[in-house]
Amino acid sequence: MKLTPEKMRWMIDRLLITTSPTTCPHGRPVILRLSMKDIERGFHRT
Repeated sequence: MKLTPEKMRWMIDRLLITTSPTTCPHGRPVILRLSMKDIERGFHRT
């Protein structure tokens, strides 16, 4: 499913108005911060 820029913006706006935008209702993280090194490692580029 391809998202339009408008739909992406709507999703982000909805996420940011929640009380805990970085966790699911059970407290698990839904956003992870990755360094460029972590991303490259995931693609076997290091």
